[in-house]
Amino acid sequence: MNKDNIIFIGMDTHKDFCENAYCRDSRESMSQPLGRISTTKQAIIKLAR
Repeated sequence: MNKDNIIFIGMDTHKDFCENAYCRDSRESMSQPLGRISTTKQAIIKLAR
């Protein structure tokens, strides 16, 4: 039986950039910053991959 993993991604969006962070699915996990990206479609698709 496979265990599915869930990652939550938070985005603080602004006109010129997005600050990003992620958190694993366990309640004890702390959020980890992913950094700042531009708000272009290409940058957001790259983050999702």
